[in-house]
Amino acid sequence: MPLLFTKALGQDASLGLWKIDASLNVEDVCPAKIQQKVKTFCKKRKNETAATYALLSALLGENDLIIHHDENGKPLIKGYNISISHTNGYAAILLSRSHNVAIDIEYISNRVFKVAKVFLTEKENKNIEVSSEGNEDIKRTYLLLHWCAKETTYKYFSEQKLLFNEMEVDLNNEMAAENKGRIHEEGKFICTNNRKNKNVLIEYVQNEKYVLTYTL
Repeated sequence: MPLLFTKALGQDASLGLWKIDASLNVEDVCPAKIQQKVKTFCKKRKNETAATYALLSALLGENDLIIHHDENGKPLIKGYNISISHTNGYAAILLSRSHNVAIDIEYISNRVFKVAKVFLTEKENKNIEVSSEGNEDIKRTYLLLHWCAKETTYKYFSEQKLLFNEMEVDLNNEMAAENKGRIHEEGKFICTNNRKNKNVLIEYVQNEKYVLTYTL
């Protein structure tokens, strides 16, 4: 079973991660009302959708909830706030009955080096260059943490449609001198919505396969 984990976050929220493969049948995991539609999807989207509903069922113990989306593309289900993220090989869900939630996951890849200039501010780029000290693996993880954090913050304030340069990641604690040469597997840091001057506490999980960030 490709369920990697589910985790309760306090009394009100749940986090889950699923390893996507082609072993799931749409008929087994998707609600009957959407099965025919899902079967028309391309293979990648079909596998992502099946994994998402399998993970949703693992988190809630229900298999008849249908995921809808609002005008900003934010997912909606009855009775919960929900955030969903997919990357190459993984589906992640964060749920809460009472809190706004947001999540993002990215698989480990050097492609982040090619797009870094799109999402980094000059200050963020300088901090990463100084703190990574030429270690490409450390730099890649810092870049992915920035990317995921900004995607998470964008989703959290989805109605605002924030630009990357309107969000600022503060990884100073993670980049502190005593941490140089290593990055914790789990941790917390701040991402600021500069348009509204609001800080968001970002929690993360990272390993050799993926970086995952979330907030609630």
